[in-house]
Amino acid sequence: MNSSASGATTLGTRSSLRRSPSCSNGSGRPLRKTNSTPSSRASLPVSSTPIRPPKSWPARCSGPLSARDTIACVTQQRIRVWFRKGERVRFISHLDILRHWERAIRRAGLPLAYSQGFTPHPKIAFAAPLPLGFTAEAEVMDVTLTERVDLAEFRRRLSEQTTDDLAIVDVREVPLSAPPPQAALLWADYEAEVPFPPEEAERRVAEFLAADAWPYTDTKRERPRTYDLRGAVAWLAVRPAPSGSVLAMRLQADQDVTARPEHVVEALFPGVSPSRVTRTGVVLREAMPAIDAWRAKGRFQ
Repeated sequence: MNSSASGATTLGTRSSLRRSPSCSNGSGRPLRKTNSTPSSRASLPVSSTPIRPPKSWPARCSGPLSARDTIACVTQQRIRVWFRKGERVRFISHLDILRHWERAIRRAGLPLAYSQGFTPHPKIAFAAPLPLGFTAEAEVMDVTLTERVDLAEFRRRLSEQTTDDLAIVDVREVPLSAPPPQAALLWADYEAEVPFPPEEAERRVAEFLAADAWPYTDTKRERPRTYDLRGAVAWLAVRPAPSGSVLAMRLQADQDVTARPEHVVEALFPGVSPSRVTRTGVVLREAMPAIDAWRAKGRFQ
């Protein structure tokens, strides 16, 4: 009996220790041990030793460089590529198109530049992802290189590694300081086919263009949004087609509002979806250093 009593006393002592305020947070669970010692990582000195570039770099990179200047010196050329997206690849996603161009550039032996960090990414920038199922006549892509390459040689070598449905339309060199195409995007041109005769399409287009505002709610997004569709349409025209009519339009595509051709078709013809949509081109804002400087200081809207 003494042993059982002592055992009961021992159990009671242990349970009381578990529930004591000094050893628990009131829920019966023991408190976790906290380490009040500051992290040793914060006390490590940050090296500010400049990086000395190799002799193969240009003269502007001859002196001691910081990490940011080193990245700038690695990139030597930026080429803007216009390419088409044909019928056979219109259901290929944007990420697959990006992988295609990355592999094509590497197969062509072009000196593609990569971002710095633990997971380097190829420096390939698009103006705007093309929705699945759309075709395109002049998509925009910027490619950054670590060495200068002649434009004709660049186009020849890259064209050999791509297909006719992703053929290169044009190539031009742009300054390294120019904004990326996505930030410079202003408008996008589309052509959408609808199963209506040109007379009916022209009548509805005239009503749309005569309106001061046309609120449209995009319910296909995770969070429905309402915007003025009329204010996002620069121009809208109709031309006949074998299957009905083609609506040619220029839509706002900047960072404030991005209108879609399906929205225009649904606004004009409720319940109708376009049978085919082609993006015929994009309009980019030209680099204007003076205006960009004023915008940076908040003096220009």
